[in-house]
Amino acid sequence: HPQATFNLGLQYAARGDYSRAVGLFERLNALRPKTFEFILNLGIALYHLKSFDEAAAQLESATALAPTSPEPLYYLGLIASSRAKTDEAIEFWRRALGLRSNFVEVSFMLGEELRKQRRYKEAADFYEQALKQDSSKLIYYVRLGGIYLLLIRYDEALQIFQRAAERFPQTAEAHYFVGISARGKAAYDVASAAFRKALSLQPENVDALAQLGF
Repeated sequence: HPQATFNLGLQYAARGDYSRAVGLFERLNALRPKTFEFILNLGIALYHLKSFDEAAAQLESATALAPTSPEPLYYLGLIASSRAKTDEAIEFWRRALGLRSNFVEVSFMLGEELRKQRRYKEAADFYEQALKQDSSKLIYYVRLGGIYLLLIRYDEALQIFQRAAERFPQTAEAHYFVGISARGKAAYDVASAAFRKALSLQPENVDALAQLGF
């Protein structure tokens, strides 16, 4: 039963059992060749198993079947990035954003790739997009605020990290970065209070101790 087999494959993939998922998606491809959803999910499962050549072949087939779908391009970009093919990864992700402008994971990965290349101003634009599209993930605040620190834009960094601390008040990391950005602009009272808050949540945070000592 193709639908039942597909559903089971998705469940295995959701819990990280990609080997079993691959077996089911391969069976589906034999039963119903050239079905986009089956090929796409086979490619994704192979990517997670780090079978990059096989994954890329399936994802390229998926793109050929559904050229307006951005999902295969997202994973092809991840494969290119894992192989240190920066320009290729960026091209895949830009194409994906051209198909879906609010694809938050793509915006974030573009920021990541550009940051690795020290193209900080460009990275900031994509991190800004990611945070604007999804404010529920701490990592989006951390990356955007971190880029502002690298660009010596301490006021903007402090604003981002203060928003993070308000959104994630029980997370020591958020308060720690408030302290780092406040220190950057010589607001030492604000920095001290933030580091103390981080330490109240995580007493053995060595970085917070060192910064508070400074």
